[in-house]
Order: sequence, then C-alpha cells, then structure tokens
Amino acid sequence: MTAPIERPDWGEGTALVPTEDDAVQPAEATNAFANSEVERRYRGMVASRMAKASLPADEAKGVLASALVVEWDVSGGFEARLAQAQNSAIAVLGRLDPQSRVGFIADFDALPEDVRSTVFSEIALGSAGSVRNASDADVSRFASTSEGSTLVKEWGRRASRNVAIVRDRISRILGRMPAEDIDAAINWFDALPPASAAAIYRMLVEQS
Repeated sequence: MTAPIERPDWGEGTALVPTEDDAVQPAEATNAFANSEVERRYRGMVASRMAKASLPADEAKGVLASALVVEWDVSGGFEARLAQAQNSAIAVLGRLDPQSRVGFIADFDALPEDVRSTVFSEIALGSAGSVRNASDADVSRFASTSEGSTLVKEWGRRASRNVAIVRDRISRILGRMPAEDIDAAINWFDALPPASAAAIYRMLVEQS
C-alpha cells in the first residue's frame, strides 16, 4: 500500500510490450534507461497520452488537451514545457522494470483526460517553489509505508524538506483537478505498487 494521499485540504495509447532488450534491472534502471532506444520510445509518452512513439512539438499540440497547449504556450513556451514533462515522466519510468512500465502506462492512460492534463501541467513546471519543512509527525506518517520508510532513510536530513515538496506538489495537482475526478486520481495512486509510488516521489523531489 502506498503512502496515503489526502484530498486538497491536506495540511488511446498504444500498448508497449517489453522485449528482452528492455529488460533493465531496477538497480541500474535510471542510468541504463537514459539515452537508450527504450528511452527514445518513451520520450513521446506525453505527446500521445503515455505510450506512443515520439512526436515533434507541433504534432504533440494536436494530441494534447487544448487547454494544456494554451497553458504551455503562455508559460515558458510549449516546447520547453513539453520537454520538462517528458523528462519528468522518463525519470519515473526509468526506475521501473519493463513489465511495471507497461502496467503504469496502461493504468495512467485509463484516467480521465483532466487528471492526466493536470499531472502533465505540474510535472512540466520543474519546480516546487518555496516550501516549509514538514513536521516530524508528517515525516513519520510518510514513513509509515515501505516506500516512505525507504525514502526517509535515503533522504536523511533532507527528509523534512523532501516530504514537504512531495506533499505540496501532490496537493497542488489535486487542488487544480475537477472535483469529480479527484477520487479517480487518488484511487489510481493508492493502487500503485510501492516501487512505482517511490519513483513518483523521487521525481517530484529531483525535478524541483
């Protein structure tokens, strides 16, 4: 079970079947994934939900939600935002084994479009902004699951800040989401395997 996600008041993709060449072990996944053929295949995920071959920015505009295209055009330029969103998504997938990537993408693709667009909007920012360190109680709560415990140990003295970043960014995502879609987003996250949840948490911190 993943670390609990709370409501905002918190304090047609193409299936990709892994091949033998994709079989990157978790311990070496991030480095091996970067600059590989697999990475190039997944770089286009944001351009066509989560699982299509890479598309140039002009073609990506034709498959992303129109509101997201307008937002990215206004805030820093579409190509820059698209690249940041792709890099953030790759940071998650690069830490997963091939079969987990396929399941992650399929489940993400099944979410309502507004949920996906809100997630893309957040991970395209590349910054969490200023946050106040999480309290000891909040850090302990985050560490109450296996992936949370692992990350708190991994982060050491940075845990209070990193937990605050994770909470702030997830709260921002849920706060911008249509009310009728929040349950779908939370249920999706709560059902993630620990490794997938941990990959998301790391990305939210590292891409800040």
